[in-house]
Amino acid sequence: VFWDFGTTAASSHSLSPDTCLSKEVKTAYFIKETFSDLENNLATGKGDYLQALNTLMACEAASQNVRRDYAEYTTTRFYTSATQHQNAEKLFEIVNDNLHSAQCNS
Repeated sequence: VFWDFGTTAASSHSLSPDTCLSKEVKTAYFIKETFSDLENNLATGKGDYLQALNTLMACEAASQNVRRDYAEYTTTRFYTSATQHQNAEKLFEIVNDNLHSAQCNS
C-alpha cells in the first residue's frame, strides 16, 4: 500500500515479507480497498466493514473513538476538497492515532 503523505503504511517488495503481514499494513490495505463501503458503515455506525475494521484494530477503546473522529473530519473543508484516496489516508491516520492514544499495540 502506498500513500503519498509519508504514512507508515507504505510497503514494497523490498521490505521483508513479515513487514507486509503487520496489523498496520493489513489495516491500511483494508481501508484503501473497502473505503466507500467502510465510510458508509462509519456514517451509520454499523455494518460488516466497520465490524471488520474493529476486528483488525483489536482494541475496543480505540474503536469507540474512530467513528467520532472521522465524523468530525467530514465536517472540515479538507474533507470536501480531498480525493477519496486522501480521505482513506486520513481515516488510516485517525485509526492509528486512536490506537496510539488508547495505548494499544498497532
